[in-house]
Amino acid sequence: MGAVLACLLAVFAIRDHAPAAAGPLQAARKHSLWSHLFSAGHPTLVIAADSGLVMFNNMSASTLGLDDYLQGSYRAQPPNRPTFGPETPTSVWQANLASRRYTSMVDLDTILSLEHRANAMGSELQVRYARDLRPNELKSGNVILLGASEADPWVELFERKMNFVFQKDNTMNMFSVINRSPRRGEPAHWDSDAKDPQHHVFGLIAYLPNLAGDGDALILEGTSMAGNEGARDFVLDDSQLLPFLKQIQNPDGSVPHFELLLGTQDMSSSAIRSTSLAWRIMN
Repeated sequence: MGAVLACLLAVFAIRDHAPAAAGPLQAARKHSLWSHLFSAGHPTLVIAADSGLVMFNNMSASTLGLDDYLQGSYRAQPPNRPTFGPETPTSVWQANLASRRYTSMVDLDTILSLEHRANAMGSELQVRYARDLRPNELKSGNVILLGASEADPWVELFERKMNFVFQKDNTMNMFSVINRSPRRGEPAHWDSDAKDPQHHVFGLIAYLPNLAGDGDALILEGTSMAGNEGARDFVLDDSQLLPFLKQIQNPDGSVPHFELLLGTQDMSSSAIRSTSLAWRIMN
């Protein structure tokens, strides 16, 4: 009798608990953004930024484009690698740093958060380091790119159709967001100056079609790690994201492709709460 009662209690417990487990999953699958990027049976590709490339760009006062990045000659070491020390040429140090497979803690934390969101929707992530990616991988399915083009040159392929694009002036130590088609009251650019005592930085969320037009791409980039973090925090916080999506939604309730520029402040390489500066809807 005791065994039968225990079985009945177990059945009732499972029955009562099942709707609670299914409820969040069903709600997640109806999310106006993530339901398009994460779907069961279709892994989403996430591209982690190449922080070694950022260090190379900073040391060489240059910004490599996608073509040079793919060729990889900037990472080439001399035939007889020297012992590193005070007399080592700068070019050798640059190539050594560029060859390292580094990415940022912000990217790692973002990937973990995205994986949690994907798993909650019955989907999964496939993670690639920017240096390991091949062009064909961007031609189908959904993709998420982390970092600006100086850390992930693959972003260049999407910038051709974007209104807000990042530009770095190494001589002035300034990172700018270029506004290709300013609207009334908008500046032609927003500048993030390393000497700014207020430490203003910018983040960008771009939700676009993939290169083949048969899927979606999400770009989370910033003028600094704090800018990247600001974009990440906004898109993962429904209390900020959902009101914005509702504001731009189509008459049928669907969400169009968009770009959203955010402003925030860098406090010890972390972002405080971001504010919306400008956005564009893509038809």
